[in-house]
Amino acid sequence: MAHQSTHPMSIAIFRYLDDIQYDTKLICSQVVGRGITTTVNGVKYALGSADFVKNELSADTTSSVHISIDNSYRGNFELKQCYRVGLNTLFEDAPVKRLSIVSGDNAKDKEALETFITSETKMYFKQNPFDKVAYVKSLQSGGEKVLMVGDGLNDAGALMQSDAGVAVRSDMHMFTPKCDAILNANKVVWLPVFYWGMQQSIRLVHISFGFSLIYNLIGIGIAVAGFLNPIIAAILMPLSSISVVLFASLSTANLNKRLQKKINS
Repeated sequence: MAHQSTHPMSIAIFRYLDDIQYDTKLICSQVVGRGITTTVNGVKYALGSADFVKNELSADTTSSVHISIDNSYRGNFELKQCYRVGLNTLFEDAPVKRLSIVSGDNAKDKEALETFITSETKMYFKQNPFDKVAYVKSLQSGGEKVLMVGDGLNDAGALMQSDAGVAVRSDMHMFTPKCDAILNANKVVWLPVFYWGMQQSIRLVHISFGFSLIYNLIGIGIAVAGFLNPIIAAILMPLSSISVVLFASLSTANLNKRLQKKINS
């Protein structure tokens, strides 16, 4: 069941149980944001949140995946968060006006997250996929442009609703929700650098267009005035394209060096 689920917690459990044989043909039913169920030989198995498996003994105050067998609660896996190196830099250098953390987990990690985030960052916990979509819509209704970064199937709706969606994947061969970009999980802390590079790339495109426009306007002006020989014009025309391509190539190579320098620093 954990193997068939795309939730990060299920993936962690599956890797933890890597020495256990499993049935790849198992037919499971997944409820997005809550859990996954299957029936084997008439016995029902459920894996998911505490309320999904009808566990009344747990307040679900930890990041846990609960298990029930034949409608009887049997226990849970408790997972501890491990934050990536450089996470504080991600929040400090974030190239956006306002940051929000919208998580399906409970608020047990709020205190730890407060050491990374700025005082203006808003945090929302125990948010199901529909809550995340509603939050993105609420920001958009206020005139905001939303960049959504998510790492699970529970984020698929919000990634689609946002103006720009970035899916973070630890395994690039796994199913990825509809999004505008896919980012390797190990590189997520470099997102501000990538954003800076994107802005610089757009600037280079504008400069290239401006350079080409000025070149052609000057050439047209000289040609209209009758000071340009047709043979010279035929030579200068391809030179215009070559010069723009050469400028773009050199500028891109220089930008790549600057990006590498920022990443290494």
